[in-house]
Amino acid sequence: MRSLLLLPVPVQNTICMWALLLCLGAIADVMLLFRQRRILPGLGSALIFAAGYFALHVCREGTQLRLEGSMHPAAARVLALPCGFLTAFLAGGTAVVVLSFVSVRKWEKTHITSASIKESMDLL
Repeated sequence: MRSLLLLPVPVQNTICMWALLLCLGAIADVMLLFRQRRILPGLGSALIFAAGYFALHVCREGTQLRLEGSMHPAAARVLALPCGFLTAFLAGGTAVVVLSFVSVRKWEKTHITSASIKESMDLL
């Protein structure tokens, strides 16, 4: 299996976009979970955000290598790994973020919040 640096540029850019979307999804999950005062799942989503942010910077280092010819040594070791590792990591992170968001939506439907009290008062 080839490393990320040996893949075509559009594929590299797609993986970078995937890492960015993972970061944005994890931020949304963290905000929703902390609003619900569910600290432990929120910390898990924050950890997924940190890992996605790392993947995003590794992709940026690959772009910097392509444009300027220089790269951080730690990023070089990560980019030398087969691309399947990064893809599997991003797929796992995406699954965790989606499942966390589904959990947030289910929790909102089964618990009384200030928004649900306001909604019922408006309907009354």
